[in-house]
Amino acid sequence: MAKKTSVKSEKRIGPFYFDHAGAWEPMPSWAEFFVDLGTALASVATDTESLVLAVATPTRAFAANLIALGVVSARSNIGNQDCTADQHFERLCNLKPGAIVQCLEKEKKYRCEFLGIETREDGEFVKVKLHRAKNEGLRLIPKRYCQKVILSDGLREIDNSTTRKVDIIQRPNFTKHFLDTVSPMDFALQQRLECQIIGRQNILKLEARSEVFAVENEGKLETGTLNDVLRVKDMIRSGDPFRTQILTARNGDHPQVRDEIPHVSIYDGANGFLKFGMDNRRPIRVAVLDRTDPNFADATQNVSDMFVKGRTSEVEIRLNHYPPTGVDILAFMEALR
Repeated sequence: MAKKTSVKSEKRIGPFYFDHAGAWEPMPSWAEFFVDLGTALASVATDTESLVLAVATPTRAFAANLIALGVVSARSNIGNQDCTADQHFERLCNLKPGAIVQCLEKEKKYRCEFLGIETREDGEFVKVKLHRAKNEGLRLIPKRYCQKVILSDGLREIDNSTTRKVDIIQRPNFTKHFLDTVSPMDFALQQRLECQIIGRQNILKLEARSEVFAVENEGKLETGTLNDVLRVKDMIRSGDPFRTQILTARNGDHPQVRDEIPHVSIYDGANGFLKFGMDNRRPIRVAVLDRTDPNFADATQNVSDMFVKGRTSEVEIRLNHYPPTGVDILAFMEALR
């Protein structure tokens, strides 16, 4: 058992604030610890082994969402996995005139009608008609910029009402604080499932949408929500790219049956871990175990059994923030099936 895997936090997220009884205060050390843990997990490579990490806490409040914040933040600069401009142009060529698409213009997104491909001496162009409040502007978009035309989900025809412009990203200054080198707009246009959080959906989504966070930008505070960075599916506009999913632990449906496997799976509470945490096809599994949970003892026993029977190597955790009082961590590797 000499082999040891190192989990090291290589990215520091700048200080941010939370609303404490109407006053903005720096995030407490326990919150910074969970974000830091997420950034460390973001860089773990798991080709043949699955990382299991259990965190015993006095309370589960915000812990899973803050870990996910660290993961998504640290992995924000990974290149877009979508198709190339040529591949996207080929898809557009297969559309029938009148199909509904969306078009990016001046950092806004508009609903448009696809009119076809127009060939000129200076190249090929995508022709669209923007339906706006004041005019229905025609646009010829060069092939090299064709990815500004986004295929729409669920929209089949233009109705008689005009389409309002929609911000691609709601709070760019807040979001930018947590990103790496990628711009907030590019980040919001790329889809890659980084995290699944399995637990009590209503509580997790309430935490994600709570407007109790802020960052400092040019001497003033910019408020926002965790979901501005997490981009939780079903919590943003239908069809918009997402980075995170929040799934319920109450029913018997295994989340992997319906969805792709994310980089990190977070089980928020003993119930979710007891139901789904044995799945070592997932690269990284994090169990957030509240000591006051009625099933805490059963979950910790399961972790102990996995550690004794399935451990293939040890894990060394190296973070920028020490675990706060009352928080214990156990981490190890299992064979990846």
